[in-house]
Amino acid sequence: MSYCPSCGAEIGDHLEYCPSCGAQINAENKAKMAQLDHDEIQMAKPGHAQFQQELPRLVQRNYLVWFLLTILTGFIGLVYIYFVFDDLKNLDKYPKPAGVKSTAINQNTIIIVIILYLLGLSVIANYIINGKKYGMFNDYLDTHPQKQMNLPSKNYIKLMIFRDIIQFIGYGFLLAGFFILYASAFESAGGYISITNIGPLSSLMALSANILAIVFFSLGSIFYIPGLIIAIYMIVLDFRWQEAMNERVRIIDPNFITKDFL
Repeated sequence: MSYCPSCGAEIGDHLEYCPSCGAQINAENKAKMAQLDHDEIQMAKPGHAQFQQELPRLVQRNYLVWFLLTILTGFIGLVYIYFVFDDLKNLDKYPKPAGVKSTAINQNTIIIVIILYLLGLSVIANYIINGKKYGMFNDYLDTHPQKQMNLPSKNYIKLMIFRDIIQFIGYGFLLAGFFILYASAFESAGGYISITNIGPLSSLMALSANILAIVFFSLGSIFYIPGLIIAIYMIVLDFRWQEAMNERVRIIDPNFITKDFL
């Protein structure tokens, strides 16, 4: 058994890259490993207490539990987002080869996201959060020589945009259908809003308000249901993102903390 000259982790003699920090193990490095004092190596190993004090602890999280808590409470989702960015920041502190992208989110970005939430602009905040969450981790994995099986989606933001567009159109058709029914019912009850005063198609709408409302409801469903399916699929992608993060933690060191519940 050999030890990485960069981080001190145990590695197999046949490996070309360190599974902990991703450093390339060439012939020169193997010669250095042979000269390292075994006691010093043991102190530098990730499982050693001194090494753990210098680096933050990485954890594996259970996304399904976090998702259920978010559905039940709402605000728990913000706690999970905090932990996600904290995990990415901690991951960035571990040794990695030159050229590997950083996963540490800028503090100003966090402040902007908080302000957007306070202003009620959660849609924009979610775009920023997921753009950073998926973008930084994908860049890290793409530039890291130590590959893994589970990978996060690279099309998450595109799916977000497509979902929001078709759901917005669907909501528009549904609201139009409700407005037609309301206007028709109000006129029938002797109200002052007449369906004959709301546009060039007023005659057709006055004669077939119910049929036209059904058409709008149908169009709304045609757009809304696919948007709902995409939203459910994106939950699956978030689960896969956390699984990819958990795998990266296991690659760095399988002895790190496993959060069986959270």
